[in-house]
Amino acid sequence: MAVPKEKRAITGRPQGRGIDIHKLEKQYKAEWLLIRVTQSDKEDNPIEGELLAHSKDRETIYELQKTLGGDLYITYTGTFPKKGFATLFRG
Repeated sequence: MAVPKEKRAITGRPQGRGIDIHKLEKQYKAEWLLIRVTQSDKEDNPIEGELLAHSKDRETIYELQKTLGGDLYITYTGTFPKKGFATLFRG
């Protein structure tokens, strides 16, 4: 059985150097990103990293993350509900 397109993770080869995380977030709109952190700021917030995978499906990224080690960062680049609205995540 084929994996539905929305549940596929697009993985890339780590490039050996970090890319500004804000640039990655702008490049991949409304997707979940799995990033290996290569540099953090003074407050330990990730600022650069290697994109390991991106997908529209959150669970796909979470499952892939379980198989990897190191300092990983997962973020969603889409919009969040406005004040007064709620979101339900099933897991």
